[in-house]
Amino acid sequence: MVRFFLRRSCVFLLTLFVASLAIFAMVEIIPGDPARTMLGLNASDEAVAALRTELNLNQSGVRRYLAWIGGICQGDFGLSYTYRTPAITLIAERLAITLPLALYALILTIGIALPLGAFAGTREGTAADRLITLASQFGIALPNFWFAVMLILIFALNLGWLPAGGFDGWEAGIAQGLAHLTLPAIALALPQASILLRVMRGALIETARQDYIRTARAKGLSRDQALWRHGFANALIPVLTILGMQLSFLIAGAIIIENVFRLPGLGRLIVQAINQRDLILTEAIILLMVALVISVSFLTDLLYGAIDPRLRRQRP
Repeated sequence: MVRFFLRRSCVFLLTLFVASLAIFAMVEIIPGDPARTMLGLNASDEAVAALRTELNLNQSGVRRYLAWIGGICQGDFGLSYTYRTPAITLIAERLAITLPLALYALILTIGIALPLGAFAGTREGTAADRLITLASQFGIALPNFWFAVMLILIFALNLGWLPAGGFDGWEAGIAQGLAHLTLPAIALALPQASILLRVMRGALIETARQDYIRTARAKGLSRDQALWRHGFANALIPVLTILGMQLSFLIAGAIIIENVFRLPGLGRLIVQAINQRDLILTEAIILLMVALVISVSFLTDLLYGAIDPRLRRQRP
């Protein structure tokens, strides 16, 4: 298990390094003047020259990358040009909304998909299975931004059960904060839950056809008992693959949903940073989101190894 962990850690660090190079290249080295982009086309040459000096744009790309990545390793993501505030401070404030929203949506996704997928997978071909499959197809086809608008119209404006948008801050209480995040979380969760449900159903059906399940049934276990005792862990491997990807999708999808519900999270911050040509803040947010996605993939790999011992014994 230690060697497995070390191999995955090396892949994680290498991927993060390559991602940082790609982000830096796209934002700072590609043709164009970042200082001119930040200040706009009508800015004076003196102002552009001053900003270039402040951002060390007169140095070589290699020196700027090393200075940037060295600052990040020390927790310094740079100073936002628009807000004149450390980028990490702005990001931390917005992550206090985006991460709870993504985790809330992930909990809803798991709570909907796994029980229904397991129920449908153990009752293949029944009316209940066909109904759940049909509902999941409908959920996959729903655009989450349109679904978000429908949730606002029904549950916020017509019924008045939940807030239509905005966020009063966690200082107003956890219950109040969760109330503001419920509709956005549902809008994020339903399409992902529909996908995960179908994966869970298909994995259980495939597992039920394996020889070791037939052997367990020949020894006197029922189909459901054989699946839960011997097949459920194997069926979870493709589910974990999709689940790891879905957390990344939920974080990225929050960019759209936060703007629909007017949530002051990371999604709105990156839209504002791009509109205001704040390349320093944009660079920091993109790197953080990429790091979150890579970290989720890394943790998913570790879960694979915990569930399936065969993966730990594989040679590099």
